[in-house]
Amino acid sequence: MGVMKEIYSLITLLVLFTSTVLAQEQSQIMPAKFVNNQIFVEVVTENEDTIRLLTDTGGGTIFITEKLSNQLELDIKEVEIKDRSMLMTSLPKLKPEYQIPFISQDFCTKKESLFNEKADRFRDKILVMPPQPGLHEKLQEEGVLKDGLLGQDWFATRVWTFDYKEEELIMHQSYDKDDQSDKNVINFTFQKNGDGKHTHHMPRVQAEVAGEKIDFLFDTGATTFPNMDALKQMNLSRSSTLGTSFITQSKFEEWREKHADWKVIEQGERFTGAHYIEVPEVKIAGHTVGPVWFTMRPDQAFHQNMSAMMDKKVEGALGGSLFQYFKITANYPEEHVKFNKIY
Repeated sequence: MGVMKEIYSLITLLVLFTSTVLAQEQSQIMPAKFVNNQIFVEVVTENEDTIRLLTDTGGGTIFITEKLSNQLELDIKEVEIKDRSMLMTSLPKLKPEYQIPFISQDFCTKKESLFNEKADRFRDKILVMPPQPGLHEKLQEEGVLKDGLLGQDWFATRVWTFDYKEEELIMHQSYDKDDQSDKNVINFTFQKNGDGKHTHHMPRVQAEVAGEKIDFLFDTGATTFPNMDALKQMNLSRSSTLGTSFITQSKFEEWREKHADWKVIEQGERFTGAHYIEVPEVKIAGHTVGPVWFTMRPDQAFHQNMSAMMDKKVEGALGGSLFQYFKITANYPEEHVKFNKIY
């Protein structure tokens, strides 16, 4: 579900207009840091300023915060996008060893968007996000969105490896087509229009819980804010945020009723008062792993908000609390994802 769900009506408009289209890309290890099962990309400017961006396959677009833009004294311009006034700027020059790609060349042709018509206007630009009320503001305060986000558009049309053991995030220029009969390879699908173009880049995957196959959003940015009591019950040290997985309230209640032995933490999340449930085992791509903590979210967040941007109705999101067990290679062009268990 990512971290931007409260402002998705806005993000739907923003999703098209971000940063540089690179003519050629090289496979490279990103300057990434893995923190509590979340992945951040940290780049350094020529002026020695560090920019920390949350990676979020289940989030919106690519942006930096208005606070960071002001700190770096960037030149912000107001532009009109679909009758909305939006803020845009250009990033300062990065040190050579911290160069990262932004929107790929293929993005312009493989996504149904206004970007095709307005690419020149927004080339070399990045969105500037003013403070948003509610959860988004809390995410900035907690440091998760301290500087900005690399969302679904950043991952679109590429092949990525998320290695939670070696703590590496790798972008591949070329790739081997995995054998679709490999039990560790599963579908990685997207909403498309009648011409076969992606309308969004929100990936759907399927996993099995207690014998039931469930459709989920693939969401590296899924974030939760456990309170001190929840951290204690999870046997975790103090932390403001964690990578998590999400489940709808109706499915949460069903699990709790059917599985009285599954651990539940009532009102364990700060700010929302959401409950947690520990699922002993999750089966995905031929593997069985666990335990996996899920954070409850309102049904509407997934049944309506997220499902509207996906190829099929989803019941929640799989994120860091599950992904921590794997080295994952997500192949956006071929629409499949491979899970290799790391422990």
